[in-house]
Amino acid sequence: MSFVLDAVVTLSGFAIIAMYTWSMKRHFSTAETPIEVKFLSPFILATSFWFTWTIMTSQQGAGLTTIAWLMQLASAALFVWAIKASKEARLTYIFDGGLPQGLATEGPYRYVRHPFYTSYITFWSAWALATGSVWSFIPVLCLSAFYVRAARQEEKVLMAAPFSKAYQEYRSRTGFMLPKIG
Repeated sequence: MSFVLDAVVTLSGFAIIAMYTWSMKRHFSTAETPIEVKFLSPFILATSFWFTWTIMTSQQGAGLTTIAWLMQLASAALFVWAIKASKEARLTYIFDGGLPQGLATEGPYRYVRHPFYTSYITFWSAWALATGSVWSFIPVLCLSAFYVRAARQEEKVLMAAPFSKAYQEYRSRTGFMLPKIG
């Protein structure tokens, strides 16, 4: 049973990465791939294979693996929800620096300003959890820092956009990557 759960988490991980890759080509717009993405891609690939190796060569509890898989599914659901909610805004690529064509405020954007990054961080945290190794959270911390940096850069661009007043109002009522409480 352990091997089956390990395989499910691993295959889900690669399927979700494929979904993320699809979005880079089909959902987000950019003139050319930003240099940061060129560094991010090999890091993601290496992390994926490290997590796979760690999962397949060590023993994790079925409960932990199941929780990790459910977290992966939740991150994928959030990602798909964000895709559907942001189609018309024509969002730009991570670190592109360009302006989206609109402001996404529906779907998960009602609660957080950066649901894609929330999805990515949840996904990587889930896969790291599935490995059962505390060391797997090192690349998750690196990726999280990368996504926070990207989100902050995007917010600077949006604060200078023609619709900055609407963005400031939206920003005051929503959380950064987690919903606002109260």
